[in-house]
Amino acid sequence: KNLIQYLDFLFYKEVAYSTLTVIDYKVSICLFIDGRAIASSSLGDMRTQRLLAYIPLLLHPNASSVLNIGLGGGFTLDAIETFDNVKEIDNLEIEPVVIEAAKNYFSEYNHNALDDKRANFIVGDARSYMALTDKKYDVIISEPSPLLVSGSPQLFTKEFFELGRKRLNEDGIYSQWVPLYDITPEDFTAIVKTFSLVFPHAEVWLADSADAVLTGSINPRENNSEKFVLQFENQKIKENLDEIWITAANFPSLLVLDENDVRNLTSSGYLINTDDNQLIETRAPTRMFSNQHGYITSFIIEKSSRYKGLLNSS
Repeated sequence: KNLIQYLDFLFYKEVAYSTLTVIDYKVSICLFIDGRAIASSSLGDMRTQRLLAYIPLLLHPNASSVLNIGLGGGFTLDAIETFDNVKEIDNLEIEPVVIEAAKNYFSEYNHNALDDKRANFIVGDARSYMALTDKKYDVIISEPSPLLVSGSPQLFTKEFFELGRKRLNEDGIYSQWVPLYDITPEDFTAIVKTFSLVFPHAEVWLADSADAVLTGSINPRENNSEKFVLQFENQKIKENLDEIWITAANFPSLLVLDENDVRNLTSSGYLINTDDNQLIETRAPTRMFSNQHGYITSFIIEKSSRYKGLLNSS
């Protein structure tokens, strides 16, 4: 009773695949699917939701087409829209009620992102869409529901990443959210190994202590520091990043594992996640409430040549 008096239940609906709830916690608003938070206006979640777009788009300053898998509260879409060079944004969402919730309850926080004329909304399953479309993109961003939500682990398999690779342009970048909760270091390494087998130029970024972002490309990424700095002079980008405490100075520190670190991490005999073995699907329920993200963050940093140099010099 004492807890409920501080909450406002703004929305509740049972739909084909799940149950959706929007709750106002007074300090932030949160969207739940089957009791698992998938989007919120809290600072920690906003960092991850926006950085999923900012990391690949700052690395690919000429991107004009983006596929955004999983709309959530529309925060990643909001970040994409701050780039004037992006002309077309396809948002793929399996549940139409999520689109309704993002527009009706999160517009104040996503800067009315769903009203941008560049944004297209496709209701459907990500695997089916990727398998059937002929369209290619400069950047693909994938932020499925947490791993314990039914169907989500299917978007972390080698076969799904291969579908994504086919939908990328030659110089494209794939951005993949990886939750660092409800998994172990072995699970995380398996996901990274699976990803890097498909995208040979793979890196690991830390959005915060509970969320990682994998970036991958088919070809080596162009290192254009001049264009990178110019992007931060864009007022819309700067203001959006200021809200999550990201600047041109601290952005590079988010990169924890570079290509060589990823190769070293995945060189041992870890399993990979496939449609056949369902490695993450079967392990996720056994990791419930394991709360190991602090330990996994330390594990990742220990594998970082960039951070090792800093730690050894301190």
